[in-house]
Amino acid sequence: MKIARSDWSSFTRFGIRLILVGLLCVLTGMLPGQSTSEMKMAKQAEFELVDKELNAQYQRVLDSQDERGKINLKAAQDAWLKFRDVEAEFAAYSEHDGTAAALAYLQSQIEQTKLRVQQLKTY
Repeated sequence: MKIARSDWSSFTRFGIRLILVGLLCVLTGMLPGQSTSEMKMAKQAEFELVDKELNAQYQRVLDSQDERGKINLKAAQDAWLKFRDVEAEFAAYSEHDGTAAALAYLQSQIEQTKLRVQQLKTY
């Protein structure tokens, strides 16, 4: 049995799409069949990585400051941490305490922390 060229072309396009969807799932940490618990663990691990980077950047900036600058940076960081956590609570609230609430909380913390890391890199 001979397969027509158009059949192979359709098969190839389908295969490429399937691979792209798979890569997207891997890159976003959302694999089909993952439980909410597994997704939370993945998001927690991602948060821990960006939090580690945040702490490194914060320490770098703190070390470069005089006493007045250190006081100001600590106050700014304390205020920012409160904002980040309340923002994450709001993101979780938008899920109405459903199973995705914890994921929304973590995702918000990750996004806000990445933004703060970028801010600190400018100092």
